[in-house]
Amino acid sequence: MNLFAYKLVVFLGAFLLFQIELIIAKSLLPVYGGSFHVWTTCMIFFLGMIFLGYLYSCIVLKKIEVRKYAFIHVILLVLVIFTFPIPVSHHAGDGYQILNIMKILFIAIGVPFFLLSTTSTIVQGWFSFTESSQDQGAEPYFLYSYSNWGSFTALFSYPVIFEPFFEIKQQLSIIYCLYVIYIIAYFFCFPKKENLKTDTIIKKHREKPVYSFPRLYWIMLSGSACALMIAVTNVITSEIGTVPLLWVVPLSIYLLTIILNFKSHPFIPARGFTRTCWFILGFLGIFFVLSQIFIIPLMYLLLFIACMKCHRKLFLARPESTDYMPDYYVYISLGGWLGTVIIYILVPFVARYYVSSFFDFVFALIFVICSLMVPYFNRFVNIFNHLTIKGKIVVFVLMVFGIIGVFNLHNTGKNTVYAIRNFYGLRRVVEKDGVRFFIHGKTLHGKQFTDTEKQSIPLAYFNHISPVSSIFNVGTDYPNVGIVGLGIGSLVTYSKKGQSWDFYEIDPDVIDIAKEKFTYLSMYDSRTRIITGDGRLMLKKSADHYYDLLVLDAFSSDSVPTHLLTIEAVSLYLEKLSLEGLLVYNISNNYIELKVVLASMARALNLHWASKKEDFNDHDGRKISTEWFAMSRNRTLIHKLVEKKGWEQNKGIPVIKTWTDGYVNILAPIYYRLVSRKKAIEKAEL
Repeated sequence: MNLFAYKLVVFLGAFLLFQIELIIAKSLLPVYGGSFHVWTTCMIFFLGMIFLGYLYSCIVLKKIEVRKYAFIHVILLVLVIFTFPIPVSHHAGDGYQILNIMKILFIAIGVPFFLLSTTSTIVQGWFSFTESSQDQGAEPYFLYSYSNWGSFTALFSYPVIFEPFFEIKQQLSIIYCLYVIYIIAYFFCFPKKENLKTDTIIKKHREKPVYSFPRLYWIMLSGSACALMIAVTNVITSEIGTVPLLWVVPLSIYLLTIILNFKSHPFIPARGFTRTCWFILGFLGIFFVLSQIFIIPLMYLLLFIACMKCHRKLFLARPESTDYMPDYYVYISLGGWLGTVIIYILVPFVARYYVSSFFDFVFALIFVICSLMVPYFNRFVNIFNHLTIKGKIVVFVLMVFGIIGVFNLHNTGKNTVYAIRNFYGLRRVVEKDGVRFFIHGKTLHGKQFTDTEKQSIPLAYFNHISPVSSIFNVGTDYPNVGIVGLGIGSLVTYSKKGQSWDFYEIDPDVIDIAKEKFTYLSMYDSRTRIITGDGRLMLKKSADHYYDLLVLDAFSSDSVPTHLLTIEAVSLYLEKLSLEGLLVYNISNNYIELKVVLASMARALNLHWASKKEDFNDHDGRKISTEWFAMSRNRTLIHKLVEKKGWEQNKGIPVIKTWTDGYVNILAPIYYRLVSRKKAIEKAEL
């Protein structure tokens, strides 16, 4: 029973930790928006608290007698029950936003999150102090594997079970119940006096301290594996495809390799892994040159092998004495934090103009190789010292060319006019065949003719043939227009003299690109105003019933800002619209059927609605597929779109549960997109 309790506690501790991270970050979106600093602040807070939890565990396991602290720890865990349900402020505080977010996170989850982060180290420490661990010949490190099973389970259960079927309040209730079970299981792990090892056994290895070299090795192995996982995620989501939830796979691989390695017997022999790794690296190079079709599975496989190597080495480098086990986990968490910060924050800042995310990948891969080579450093130094002058020159030249090669990854092709990266992703301006394109990752956000005589012609989703053109040609004037999502400002070409147009854009670099690399905004400068910030938050500050038309154009990529699609968000838009105003969405998306979300929303709010999808050849001859959705209190306006412009009111659209700030089910629209695509294929075959 005791061994099962140990496994259950570390599993539930990690599961609850991961679930709370996801729930609290999602809860902050309606309050603080979807800007980068919200996610960054949450990430830094979570990683920082985990590190502090490990550090705290290390101190108490070393400084306080085990049973004395066990009583204190269990009392603290019980007291945390009274902090549930987790309070989340629904109003953004005044002052510096990052500090406000930190304050909310600390008040809402600071204490429970901190205590949960101590679980793995504390329980492993208790297990190592018991006679049962000696009797079973088991080291406590296998419990770290069960801890990562908890994270792995939480990772998959949240988007598949918790998010689709439960609102945030219900999710918190489930978390509360699981936390009670977690505490009960903790009592079965409580170190009993008769089960503790004798002092001589406990102190057997204490004369062997842990020196700085293995500490650095632990940090490098942990940090490089984490960095590669994030880099692979960036490459696949930014360079290869824009499929929702694609980020889950690399993180799952990362967690799985920890699970497979933190045990006595390796999953696969190390020699076979090394050979396979070199084999895959070669194929990656070949397929990158010839085709990108096989890059995704090859990258996943390379990530699996690299993480297997790092985590196996990390396990084999564990301290001989469990007295230094807490130190070991402190440095592992520090390495994970550093790896995350390097790829998420440092690389985008330092390599701002090296816009290919393959730069991150190569950097992380070099980090992994260096980490794995640390034990062989002296051997390499000796080999280098025995080389002739010519040999040393060859090595030096190869290193120089290698460094130049890495930094030349910013070369995005002969057609690239401008390229930049920031915390929101990769931005490119490409010019080809007399047309200039603005691309974010793999998503087109607008294009314009370079010929000055044609520059006033809107292209792509905003073409004169596209559904959005009929919004402006239906015979209704819109004195005040609001657009959420700037792109390159193509829509402003539909503006008329005397109108006022407000653009809301969250990314400052997009604003710079639209102003400096395209001319739509400059042609109609007197009519436009650009407001920087999250669309929902900025709209709150505008006057009620001010806009006659609101257009939301922020949903074409894989990272759909769901907080802009909840019933609370739509209610806000209606407050800002005149009573006869029109709310329009660009729902062109390859993977998510947003029409079912908005149709259900319109029904819930008793609004009139219609949609239109159009496939056509753009002015530059390229094929475009675009879809738009309109809703309004004004039945006559929607009727005009249907009767005069060919918009549809499809009553057969499935009804799904309305999205709210406390409930979003992203899987439902993904499923209906797959269904609609299948029907389209079947129709084409007839």
